Order: sequence, then structure tokens, then C-alpha cells
Amino acid sequence: MTILEKIKEDQLNARKEGDTAKASNLTFLLGQLSQKKEPTDQDAIDLIRATVKSIRNSFGEAIPTTMAYDVKVMEVYLPMELSDDEIIDFLDKAHDNGDKITKAYMGKINLFAKSQGKIVNNANASLILQAYL
Repeated sequence: MTILEKIKEDQLNARKEGDTAKASNLTFLLGQLSQKKEPTDQDAIDLIRATVKSIRNSFGEAIPTTMAYDVKVMEVYLPMELSDDEIIDFLDKAHDNGDKITKAYMGKINLFAKSQGKIVNNANASLILQAYL
């Protein structure tokens, strides 16, 4: 099941269960995504990340309870991120195997993450990669 299908299913279930806050959040996401010709899971992930980031930037640590719930509802649909330790282990193994680590290794980190069913926080990965250059 794709992320989009899961959001649609969860939105319907939230409506049936009377969870108006969750249904409203998911309706917002689906509405934003419907503006694209053929929305993809990546579009959903990008929208959720941007929305969550906007909420966090607006409120910092003092996120109101209702907004914290909104964030919690949306983050469920984000894939797990590759941890810093996983990135370091991957680069250590590559280095130990004699691979020359360059800036272009970001692509390999992303491929590794994809093979693990995860995504990469490129800002963190780039900082870690810098230590190997």
C-alpha cells in the first residue's frame, strides 16, 4: 500500500471513528496533494516534511497541544530516517573496503538508505561525509 493510499484509508477511518482532528489533517494533506496532476508518495513525504517543519519553526519547543497532535498525525506517514550511526557504519565499511570516499558518495548513501526502506537527512549525511573527505 502506498503512502497516498494509506492516508486516504486513514482519513476515511478517522471520519467513521469521529476523530475530526485527524480527519481534518489528512483531508488537508489530500487536498494539497490533489493539486498535483499525479501525486506521488514522494510528493506526500515532501508536503508532510514542509508542513511539520513550518509548525516547528513557528512554535519552536512551545508547540500548542493541538498542533503537536497535528504533527504526530502527519509524521506517521514519513519513512524512517537512516540514523547517524548507520551512515557512519556504512562509510566505515566503504573506507575499510578501500573505496575512495568523495562528495559523490552522497548518492551511495541514498541508495543504501533506499535498500533499507529508509530515507536520508541529507544535511546530517553531508556533515558526516565531510569528516571522511
